[in-house]
Amino acid sequence: MPEEVKEARDPAAWMAVLDQLAGSLDRSLELTPVTPPPTPSQEPANNPALQVIDQRLAQMQASMERAEQHAAEAERQLTAVFEPLRQWLEQLRASQEKLAEQVTA
Repeated sequence: MPEEVKEARDPAAWMAVLDQLAGSLDRSLELTPVTPPPTPSQEPANNPALQVIDQRLAQMQASMERAEQHAAEAERQLTAVFEPLRQWLEQLRASQEKLAEQVTA
C-alpha cells in the first residue's frame, strides 16, 4: 500500500484536521459580533411590507363588514317578501280544508 494512502487512513491525521477546522470556526465566531434580536420597540415602525399587509387586512375586514351588511339587507328583503307568502299559503290551506269538509259533508 502506498504511503500516502496509509497516511490518508490514519485516524490521528483526520483528528488533527478536524481540530484545525474546529479552531478556525472558534476564531471566526470570536470575531463575529453578537447582536441581540430586535425587540418590538427596536423594530422600524415604517416597515413598508408590514404597512402593505396592514392595508390589505383593513381592506379585507372592510369587505367582510360590507358583505355582512349586504347579507343582512338581503335577509330583511327576503323576509319581507316571504312572510306575506307564508301567510297566504296558510290561508290557502285553511280554505282547502274548509272546502274539503264542505264537499264531504
